[in-house]
Amino acid sequence: IGLSGGSVNAGVLIQPGAGEARLEGLTISVVGSSSACVRSEASVSTATLSDSILIGGADGLDTNGANTAWTVTNVQCRGQGSTGLNVGRRSVVQDCVVRDVSNGGGNFGYGIFASLDIVVRNCQVFDSSITGVGPNVGISAANDCMIDNCQVRSRGAFGINLDGSGSTARNCDVRMEVLGNTAINLNSTLMTVSDNIVYAPNGTGIQLNAKAKK
Repeated sequence: IGLSGGSVNAGVLIQPGAGEARLEGLTISVVGSSSACVRSEASVSTATLSDSILIGGADGLDTNGANTAWTVTNVQCRGQGSTGLNVGRRSVVQDCVVRDVSNGGGNFGYGIFASLDIVVRNCQVFDSSITGVGPNVGISAANDCMIDNCQVRSRGAFGINLDGSGSTARNCDVRMEVLGNTAINLNSTLMTVSDNIVYAPNGTGIQLNAKAKK
């Protein structure tokens, strides 16, 4: 699937009444400042994205706030302008590779953005290897998320940002490049960080902010 132009909404658009969504073995390439390779505008019973390649657009996968538990496995995502994989509550993201995501022209952008009660496992997020600035955050997680056995290479503000209570980062390898800042940032309460490798030559390994408690 190949689409281009500023008015493109999505390569695949899931709308109300779609029922079960199962996307497998796709290569989707889009061009457009507000487009997404896959966009969900409605909650569906189940949603699966697997063995696919998402290229370009503002977002690779954009759940757009739809209350659907996605299962995302073995997806390669690259060249987005803002966010690689944006998933909603109770989702699982596993064995995915996100690379060359930009920062949307400002101080934001995410390789993987996880909202509530999400598992991100065995994923790799690589900062932009092309001209320009990569995303501000490699992996961002809100409440009750598990970030497990992931690799992050970043020049942004945070490699992993735990921004909600009850979230965990474990068994991860987070390395900030020369321009990078903080490898793991803790910004809430009741968070767990264990068995990680962190490297931040010109920044901070692990940062606890004012809201963070043991």
